[in-house]
Amino acid sequence: MGFFRQLLQGDFDVSVLSGIEAKNPPRRILDTYIKPYPVEYHAQTAVEAALRLREKVRIEEIEKIRIDTYEAAYTIIGPKDPEKWDPHTKETADHSLMWIAAAAFVWGPIRIEHYKDIRNPAVLTLMKKIEVNLDPELDKLYPQAFPTVITVYTKGGAKYTERVDYAKGHPKNPMTDAELEAKFTALTQDILPEEVRGKVLQMLWRLEDYNIKDIIEALVA
Repeated sequence: MGFFRQLLQGDFDVSVLSGIEAKNPPRRILDTYIKPYPVEYHAQTAVEAALRLREKVRIEEIEKIRIDTYEAAYTIIGPKDPEKWDPHTKETADHSLMWIAAAAFVWGPIRIEHYKDIRNPAVLTLMKKIEVNLDPELDKLYPQAFPTVITVYTKGGAKYTERVDYAKGHPKNPMTDAELEAKFTALTQDILPEEVRGKVLQMLWRLEDYNIKDIIEALVA
């Protein structure tokens, strides 16, 4: 009735622990997905595609926006749920592919404070120009990639397209140390004094030299 037999359907293969026994540096942590923007992960590539297009076309020129995506994004944050087309809460907005894309066009890189203005008229108006399409070819690439293609059609007849497969923060497109520090600062600057923030940050960069008690004491000191 032990853990191995009941939950692992048999005897446990202890050879998988050989790396720990040999004290090899862990590598799986390097596969972590870090979110550069405070939106549901499947929308990260949509934000980056929108930001690239934002540099090419003005909002007032946009006639239509087409978002091509994969099944997980389409189902989880896409057009199926009517509430996603008319968000009133942060929890809905940050899980709405349409709101997130429109917000990126309007404001640029999405930040936490943008959720204080979910009902922004410019964002809601632009959402009405969005259509979302499930692309079977993009779906074949998931979950190894998170491909999003956004195409903007202008009132003057021009067309601009951007595709992003790996958002910043994906293991295949990692954030730099400076970008990670900037995210840490953005998330903590309103709750931690500057000297505490700096001390904790240095400790986190050398996490192997500390235990959780050290980190907690630094935070509450």
